[in-house]
Amino acid sequence: MADVEIAPEVEDGGEIQEVESSGITYQEAADGVVHLRSLKSNGDVQYGSVLDTFEGSKEIVYDIDLPRGSTIETDGKAALVLSESGEFIGGFEDAWALDADGNPVSTTYKVDGHRLIQVIDAGAGSPKFPIVADPVFKRGMIKKVTKEKWEKGGWVVQVKVTAAARLLRLKSVTDVAMLGYKDLVEHYPRSMKKATMRQQWDCHVLGLYGAFTIDLEGYRKSKPNWQKRKLRRTLFTPLKRKMLVP
Repeated sequence: MADVEIAPEVEDGGEIQEVESSGITYQEAADGVVHLRSLKSNGDVQYGSVLDTFEGSKEIVYDIDLPRGSTIETDGKAALVLSESGEFIGGFEDAWALDADGNPVSTTYKVDGHRLIQVIDAGAGSPKFPIVADPVFKRGMIKKVTKEKWEKGGWVVQVKVTAAARLLRLKSVTDVAMLGYKDLVEHYPRSMKKATMRQQWDCHVLGLYGAFTIDLEGYRKSKPNWQKRKLRRTLFTPLKRKMLVP
């Protein structure tokens, strides 16, 4: 896995401080914005910016040190990081920001070279300060496994996918299927043993862009030829319906 270093652009900032034994560091900038960084045990990195007050919109800029030739892409909501050869490196979860009352504040991403810029718009509505913006960088396809339970003679697993998985699916269904299932097998080997689990995962990946949660049910029968049957239904069902129309 390629090394990725991410740091907010801080003008005239104070020294970086560490919250003892927490893995959290913070730094206050001259404009009053406090930048936080938290390293998770699974390798995810979470960033936070606490904005005390501003008018209109505010940009938080993250400098991302990537291998030569790598690129950052965004649809405005999430961001995808790819190597020069197009291999998946990681991605940022959907941009979000909350005001002091916990209400969402309008926010989007944009990209300038190797800089990811989060734009926070305080002009929409009347948010209560301070505002917290909190992008998360993840390295895999799986955001979280919310259930692993034995039911009806098989393991039932519920998976939440990352925003990067949904973006990457538009480029390569094969990469998302392979990398995502590899993550599942590595961390949940007992529930991924049956062939039906891989078949269901691959099937869900085909429609992944509109999905956030995937259910895999180990009690379902294995269907090795599901891809051919799905293709046949996709191609011929609309044609059959058309032929039946008088």
